[in-house]
Amino acid sequence: MDKPVYKRTNNDLLLSRSLYQTTGFSTIQQNLGSVENTGLEILLAVRPFVGKFKWESSFNIAFQKNKVKELYDGLTQLPGDASIRVGSPLGSFFTVEWAGVNPASGRSMWYDINGNLTYTPKAADSKIIGNIYPSHFGGWTNDFSYKGISLNAFFPVMQVQSVMD
Repeated sequence: MDKPVYKRTNNDLLLSRSLYQTTGFSTIQQNLGSVENTGLEILLAVRPFVGKFKWESSFNIAFQKNKVKELYDGLTQLPGDASIRVGSPLGSFFTVEWAGVNPASGRSMWYDINGNLTYTPKAADSKIIGNIYPSHFGGWTNDFSYKGISLNAFFPVMQVQSVMD
């Protein structure tokens, strides 16, 4: 049986490594580092009816986080992919944080690296503002059956993480 609480470091993280264009290829897949996965999984199941009419219901939810622990040659970020950085989750959004639109002028605004508003963001103002993974996911499943006819209903539960913790 798998453990519901886990912390595991996976070595030989398979990622795309940039190559010189003169090779005829832009990237190659290689084992380039390690990532740590931590999480918790919970499952609750009940059988409210078990006679001719059967109803089984279960709810599961999982919470998982990951963090890049190291990259090859002691690098702190993967060349050609600024979203993969040591100490940050895989799939991070590395960009300038958008602040909205100035209602008076209609111009787009961003936050610079110091948190001040700017109309002209620079590459140096980029930071990690979130990642592609939901903070939790799971769902509620119901199985109904009567005289050889069955119905299964699944209701997903997912929360997208918009800002880093």
